[in-house]
Amino acid sequence: MATFDLAIPIVLRREGGYCWVEGDPGGETNFGISKRSYPNVDIKGLTAAGAGSIYFNDWWNRYNYSAILPQAVANKIFDMAVNLGASRAHKMVQQVLQLDQDGIIGPATLHELNTQSSLKIIVSLQDTQAAYYRDLVTADPTKQKFLSGWLNRAYDRN
Repeated sequence: MATFDLAIPIVLRREGGYCWVEGDPGGETNFGISKRSYPNVDIKGLTAAGAGSIYFNDWWNRYNYSAILPQAVANKIFDMAVNLGASRAHKMVQQVLQLDQDGIIGPATLHELNTQSSLKIIVSLQDTQAAYYRDLVTADPTKQKFLSGWLNRAYDRN
């Protein structure tokens, strides 16, 4: 069973601290928590512990990531969900697993995640995530400035 305490440091490190980058669709963010998604949160004053609490309640528990047995797989899916949105990330997971893509991590998806090769799943997710980022840049070349960081994240290089 995957644990949140092992996954959250990865997300917090990748998301970083406070920033407001022009052109970033999330707008003002801190530890990946955006003002757009959490309009009542003091984003600039948000602490790592506060962000962790939001991620635990609104992401980890909501999507039942603790039911994923391989920790590395849970870490990857959690990080993808934070970065891409849960539904998109979950559909990518189901695409990799060759399942119907409803965006819900239910019993069939959990079974496949918990019985298939973790390495194979992670490598396939990395490639799928990277292809998504490249498609974003192809569709909107102004996003080129984000591509290197996105690819680093996809391939777990940061």
